[in-house]
Amino acid sequence: MIAAMQDLINLLKSNNLKDRKKAIDGLQNWNYQLEMDDVIHLLEEAGKIWPISDEDWDDPSLALVQAACVFIHEDMLPVFERNIFKYSYQAINLVLSGLIILNSESATLLYKKTFSKLYFQASFIPAYEERNLIFEQKDRTMTAIEALVENNIYLHPWYEWYYHFLVTMGLQHQYITSEDVPLDKDFIIEKLQSLFDQYLEYDKEYT
Repeated sequence: MIAAMQDLINLLKSNNLKDRKKAIDGLQNWNYQLEMDDVIHLLEEAGKIWPISDEDWDDPSLALVQAACVFIHEDMLPVFERNIFKYSYQAINLVLSGLIILNSESATLLYKKTFSKLYFQASFIPAYEERNLIFEQKDRTMTAIEALVENNIYLHPWYEWYYHFLVTMGLQHQYITSEDVPLDKDFIIEKLQSLFDQYLEYDKEYT
């Protein structure tokens, strides 16, 4: 382990909030390449260090997972499987998004298995940046859609907009037709059209 990274992990275990904030800031700004052994160590530690305050920033699990998951590799799957249920919800969401993006057979199986056990505990929806990466490929988009359909939650209040957003993007990219999946066209017209228009405008400006 790089000494500077180990110092941040040690600070993160402190009961002093200033030390913990310094460690989390350091992890968020980390820009040095890590060896796979170090990545796995961070992912293991992410399941062991818990918040000690109600501050939004005090999420050691998320900070460690973010630092480790600059890229997602097949070698990370076993440590995800061992530890993901120990992570914070935000860290879990980041890992789930990474599994969709990795898009290997084993990553997809782990994503679906984990999502089916957790979807009712919190809303696990990829952030904007991860959604962009998901939409780049048909298989990724279909994995996200299938998880919602297979768990029969595509009309759940937490996920309905996300499901129809995925379907809308799938139609836009010609990954699917309207006959391939359950589809509430009125929902898309009434509630998603403005969101979809905003997405396309943002996408046009920043890509």
